[in-house]
Order: sequence, then C-alpha cells, then structure tokens
Amino acid sequence: GVQTPLGRSAFTDGWDGYPQARARLLQTVANARLSDVVLLGGDVHTNVAAQLRVQPGDERSPVVASELVTTSVSTRGLSPKVMAQIQRDNPDIRHARSDERGYTLIDIRPERLEAQFLTTPHPARPDARLTLQGRWTVQQGVAGVVPGS
Repeated sequence: GVQTPLGRSAFTDGWDGYPQARARLLQTVANARLSDVVLLGGDVHTNVAAQLRVQPGDERSPVVASELVTTSVSTRGLSPKVMAQIQRDNPDIRHARSDERGYTLIDIRPERLEAQFLTTPHPARPDARLTLQGRWTVQQGVAGVVPGS
C-alpha cells in the first residue's frame, strides 16, 4: 500500500487486494518452517525484489519468504516518483523499478537462486540493448532477498 493524504491506499491487483489469502499463505510457510521460499509474480509492469513477512510492514514479524516480480516486455509502468513513494512506504521492498522494460533471468542451483533484471529504457527501438538493472539472490535455507554480486 501507499500512504496518501486520505490514509493508506491499497493496490487491489496485488498482495494488498488479498490480505487474508496472503496471511494464510505466508503463515503456512512459517508454520512449516520452510526457509527459502520464493514467490514469483508479474503483470504489474515493475521489477521487484522484496522480503515477505506474515504481517507486512511489521518489523517484529519475521521475514518468511522472498518475492521476485518481473516487469513487462513492452507496456509502460508507473512513474519513478510513484515507485519511490511505494518503496518508501514499504521498507521490505528492496528493489522496485518500472521505468524500463525487459525480463528476469532466474538461475536456480542447490545453494542459491539468483535473479537478474535485464532491461532497456527503449524496447521498441531496433538498436535497444539490455543491461543489468539489478541482481538479487536467495541463499539456501535463508528467507529473504539480498543483493547479488
């Protein structure tokens, strides 16, 4: 969600629109003591790497899983100003950018998962080249994303 002058606003096409289902899913992960669960998402035209807690935004609630969301190939996303506000209001979001288009390359190995956000600011141009917007890792046995090397 995002803090507005009228209170907290929920984006109902994502986690915020399904708080009970989100809590049940993440509580199930916590109860099962699973430690390196990764949820993958898309369809919001944004690259995201985030920590997931049973109680979102509550630092007393432990991180129980990781979330990776890939951007769109060509559809525009939110403005950098809106993305900055979303990230500021949601400290568990470690990376959030919707100013570039592309895809996410995920490499899964027994010891870790690595996600590379490969993007371009100009997807319709024939000379467009992809660059590495960000790299995030989930280590075996550890909940949460960390910057990749």
